[in-house]
Amino acid sequence: MKIVALDFVGNILGDIPLLGRKMWMDLEGKPYVWHIIERLKKCKKIDEILLFSQDIEENKEVVDLCSRWNLNFRFSVKFWDWEGFFNWNKQLEAEIVILNISFSPLIDPDGLGLMIEYFISNKLDYLESEDTSKLIIINSKIWQRLYELEKHFETFRNIWPNIVKERKDLFKSDTFGKLDKIEFLGKNSLRWYPCLRKVYNRFYQPGEIINLDEVLSLYEQYPEWFEFLPGSQIEIEITNDCNLKCIMCPRISRMNREIGCMDFDLFKKIINEIEVSSIHFSGLGEPLLHPQIRDMFAYAKEKGLEVGLWTNGLELTKELSEEIIDKGFLDYIIFGLDAATKETYAKIKGVDAFDKAVENITRFLKLKKEKVTRMEKDTPGWWGRVKPIVGIQILKMKENDAEIEQFMDKWNWMDKIRKMINYRNRSQELSKIENEGERSLSSQKLNKELWETFYAKAELPVEHAIIGHFNNFCGQIEDRSVVDVTPLKRFSCRQLENGLTIFWNGDVTLCRQDFDGEHPLGNLKEQSLDVILESNRLEAIWQTHKAAEYDKLPLCKDCKEWYYNLYA
Repeated sequence: MKIVALDFVGNILGDIPLLGRKMWMDLEGKPYVWHIIERLKKCKKIDEILLFSQDIEENKEVVDLCSRWNLNFRFSVKFWDWEGFFNWNKQLEAEIVILNISFSPLIDPDGLGLMIEYFISNKLDYLESEDTSKLIIINSKIWQRLYELEKHFETFRNIWPNIVKERKDLFKSDTFGKLDKIEFLGKNSLRWYPCLRKVYNRFYQPGEIINLDEVLSLYEQYPEWFEFLPGSQIEIEITNDCNLKCIMCPRISRMNREIGCMDFDLFKKIINEIEVSSIHFSGLGEPLLHPQIRDMFAYAKEKGLEVGLWTNGLELTKELSEEIIDKGFLDYIIFGLDAATKETYAKIKGVDAFDKAVENITRFLKLKKEKVTRMEKDTPGWWGRVKPIVGIQILKMKENDAEIEQFMDKWNWMDKIRKMINYRNRSQELSKIENEGERSLSSQKLNKELWETFYAKAELPVEHAIIGHFNNFCGQIEDRSVVDVTPLKRFSCRQLENGLTIFWNGDVTLCRQDFDGEHPLGNLKEQSLDVILESNRLEAIWQTHKAAEYDKLPLCKDCKEWYYNLYA
């Protein structure tokens, strides 16, 4: 009986470069996929291990990496060509195929061996692990038969329970399921890679696979070690120059830092060093004013990062909009409009540019809608997948409180469409359907209707209309809040757990509240980010938060932003 472990590795240069880059992420001098294969080799039940990619052999970067690390790699077909994939699968001549192995290079080979034994002894056709790795074992003949019946992957997955008897006795094992004890595994994709690197930096020994017992032992003794990932999401201020004079911004009333732009070489150094999944272009300036913003977008995406942008939109030309959308520079973009009328905009922003901002935003949305329409015509099912996701924000304060409803009526199209198709009630009804296949098909139908209606009916297809809260920067600027939404009970800062802010000159600070850089952790022109993140000072600040001794920290003492994530 031939057993093959098989999985996909996303394109590096093709349709899913983010996934492709992550699979080649460096872990102690070797790529992610190398560690997966080395761990699978420890499972004696597996006869062959293959990696399947929808890259092409002309992609020399992938070929060189495979050769360097002696990876058993197969180049196959164009993106989502399932017919080609299944025809290729026939050549394996395997009776059992194991899928989804690439989710984690921390897979337990002994547990996988037990899972395979259980699959064989119970003569199953399909078996899925119940831990976070979601390993799947399939009888390859059944798999091929399903494809022949439907010839479409999504449908093939949805009709599965109608063809293969749905198993309720799925494999359970203390050995195989023990990684579930580590809560970070697979729970948050933005934190998964930084945490994985942290684990490898501590436990990996050259030529050996990580001892899972040692990892779990540390987790039992000190779970906070896995949870505390400062810098897993980075906010980068590439410039603190701006084309507005917003009354709620400390750069107008309080900032004393020199105004400048980040050097591109420093930016590349930061991107090369950070162990994160997500960066956000923001800070106390307008990022689009940086003369090399296109190069920065491209470099960050080349490294496989999720990239976000906070902008006022005034520098968003038609050409730049087309590049962002067509080249996939951004995963999300948030426009800070903050008003519904010209008069209020000028009062808040200090510049009469409301018409230009709305014109640029509207053009961007229409260009994105055009791309969605084109892709939907060629490849059905693209609604909701075209990046960037768009958010438009109004910062709720005294000066614009009377315009909140008018703002939402203009931009909150997603909510209108949800109400139009009764999305909430129908979603609740879906949750009551017991049959998994029927529930999945109904859910897809509803989501298809949502997105088709959204892009067909929405004049301005905005995914998120945001009512933001006012930030008084720890009491350092005038409070313009209409209502205090701070929770009654304070807890450790989410910003401290996840994010750091890097200024244009390389200074690293805890968060945006330190707008003048009075509490720097270090400077990236002089130190590596690893050194800064591992400093005793940062750990001491974290412990002070855990002990709820906030008054001991000058920056944190009067802060009201501790309960918000890095991004609004």
